[in-house]
Amino acid sequence: MDQRKDGRKSSLNLVSGFFQYLRDEQEAVQKRTFTKWINSHLAKYKPPLEVNDLFEDIKDGVKLLALLEVLSGQRLPREQGRQLKRIHWVSNIGTALKFLEGRKIKLVNIHATDIADGRPSIVLGLIWTVILYFQIEELTSNLTSLQPLSTSSSSVESSEAGSPPP
Repeated sequence: MDQRKDGRKSSLNLVSGFFQYLRDEQEAVQKRTFTKWINSHLAKYKPPLEVNDLFEDIKDGVKLLALLEVLSGQRLPREQGRQLKRIHWVSNIGTALKFLEGRKIKLVNIHATDIADGRPSIVLGLIWTVILYFQIEELTSNLTSLQPLSTSSSSVESSEAGSPPP
């Protein structure tokens, strides 16, 4: 009886260990992917900036604000200096979050202190929200600039109607 109980306990430990491994692997992939996306945009900042460790480099809010400036084309206020303290970090991140909320971006359970603490799930959630918003904004602005082209009739449309193209 005790051997069976130990066997089940061992199996449960293996399964939970495997699921933890999968969660860690997913987090690592997201971290790498989001870091590359951020760096592709921060390269346009003057002077160019780079994120090496997403969870650490975003803590003071300076690179987050720079990213939002590049994406939006707007200048945002920030606390700067060599010896920024946690209160300055939280202020910078708060400025970034207020900017996003001002654009009607829903931020659920994302607080400046969590970003300043480098909490992985919160940082990844914030960056994913930023990516979704700004990529969709870019796509819709591209679509509206293409819209005048789509109002002209094409031979494909007229051939589908059953009549030969003009």
